[in-house]
Amino acid sequence: MTDGTGSNPASATVKGLHNNDADGIYVQIDNHAPGSYEGTVRIKQGKINEILELLNGTASKPEEGMLGSKGTLQVLMDNYDRIVAGIDDKIQRETERLTRWERTQKLRFSRLEATLKQYESLQASVKSQVDQLSNNK
Repeated sequence: MTDGTGSNPASATVKGLHNNDADGIYVQIDNHAPGSYEGTVRIKQGKINEILELLNGTASKPEEGMLGSKGTLQVLMDNYDRIVAGIDDKIQRETERLTRWERTQKLRFSRLEATLKQYESLQASVKSQVDQLSNNK
């Protein structure tokens, strides 16, 4: 134990040593009277370790960290992969639909073209007959 501030001998602190598991622990003891005492020490994890645990998961469940196989980022990537695959399927279906539509329109216009040629031929024939009737008068 060491005197925490040097000004209050009834108060002492215990600090964890650097580069070991107790690094950063700080316990203040305010009663130096001899005897047996009980108390509770709560250890709060530092922000860096909280962030690391959030990113990498715990030692027993590393896959559940944000970067793990079941983590937030992996879930988002899987969701976006499914969305992209769905969009690819829609693009494929739309491409096939447009190909069928194009083929149908080409067939429709080729039939229309054939009908138009028949009518042009019929028109020429009727015109020829009308001209013959006009000339015979």
